[in-house]
Amino acid sequence: MKKAHNFILNCILFLVSFSVHCQSLPTLQDYSLGKFYKQYWYQLGEEHHNPKALRRMRINAPETGLGKFRDRIEAKENGLVIIPLEEDLVNLESAFLYAEVWGGHPGTLNKRFSLNARNIYELPNVGTEHENCTYNYPLVPLKITDLINGLNALQFTCDQGNTFWGHFLVDNACLKVGLKKDHPDLVKMNLVDFNAEVMVIPLKGKNEEGFELFLESNFPKKIAKVDFLGFYKGYDENGNTEWKDWHGFTKAKAYEGHIGSITGAGKLKWSTKMLIAQEDVAVRAVVTFKGNSKLSFETKATLIDIPMRKNEFVSVIKSENVPAPFWSRAGNLKTCTLKLETDPKNIQEAELHVVIWDGGAGEVKEYFKLNNSFLPILDGKSSHDLFYRILKIDPSQLKKGENKIELLSDTHHHGIEIILPGPALVIRCKRNN
Repeated sequence: MKKAHNFILNCILFLVSFSVHCQSLPTLQDYSLGKFYKQYWYQLGEEHHNPKALRRMRINAPETGLGKFRDRIEAKENGLVIIPLEEDLVNLESAFLYAEVWGGHPGTLNKRFSLNARNIYELPNVGTEHENCTYNYPLVPLKITDLINGLNALQFTCDQGNTFWGHFLVDNACLKVGLKKDHPDLVKMNLVDFNAEVMVIPLKGKNEEGFELFLESNFPKKIAKVDFLGFYKGYDENGNTEWKDWHGFTKAKAYEGHIGSITGAGKLKWSTKMLIAQEDVAVRAVVTFKGNSKLSFETKATLIDIPMRKNEFVSVIKSENVPAPFWSRAGNLKTCTLKLETDPKNIQEAELHVVIWDGGAGEVKEYFKLNNSFLPILDGKSSHDLFYRILKIDPSQLKKGENKIELLSDTHHHGIEIILPGPALVIRCKRNN
């Protein structure tokens, strides 16, 4: 019966997909040129045309109003978001929706939104539909003709799927628009001829491995901040199911999990010693300006390689036997394994990467363990928020073969979620010649 039910749901999802616009992840080719953008973020409050309710945008499946949770305050949210856009559309060359999305209750299907009732756009499937705990940061291309110079209405919704409550959250959302070269803001700020490029210099220190990054620009005094982003193969901290892509994400509209940030046009060191050797690595920068907080310039991608080490190598060990959902509450123990094929005696450094949704551990003190050793990953506040943790692991805590991860919470409410792709171990080892 469950298989038949899932088949019907998948057929519905397939049919609905004909009415939505698909998207693809940004590639290196998408950053072959530097471009100006403006970002118009959703803001909560009457003065922003979004009456104050909950601090996050709650989106519910239609069945919620008749279900057992219908009296919950979250169930009374209508999924409507208003974002003012003060732009003459003829000055734009592209448009996107960017959002910070908690994937929702595992099993929720067909997350989507309409824009000004003109078209329906899908949010990407990143595992929620397969009953996993997810978080991701979609960048959805929009038709410029779907926008208006004024108050833009985004109506989010989803389908019940096979979960107890079809539901997901949008923490933040913005309309991101690409500007033509003669945009009035660029003319006004004398930025029509602005250009910037990331310059990369290999570090040459005895114990250093990586690069020095700086921004070469013809108007350095106009720059307020620079965020450096990297394209490489590494832990999928932004939850889009890709391990080699642009890394990093935003939390409360600010970058996290990226290479790093600087104030003004300074320099930054990027350590790559815990990244695997690889080709086709790239760096780009998001430049923000003094005097206009909405305006940014995204540089073209600068290509580099991370060379093979002579006597060492780096390896990434992904989780196996990951439960769906990887979510502990009410004393429900969840586990997964990390299979290590290297003798721990040859490991020089080890890190455990994990993204969590902190709903609290209740009375459990050692709520997250590796081979029975406690690892603190919560912030101690049961803040119902997302955290990306990189934990230093003593190699003596590891063993060749299966290494067991345990998650346990006894709270009667949300508990702790391990977000896809689950924990991963990054090790730097001696090379046996």
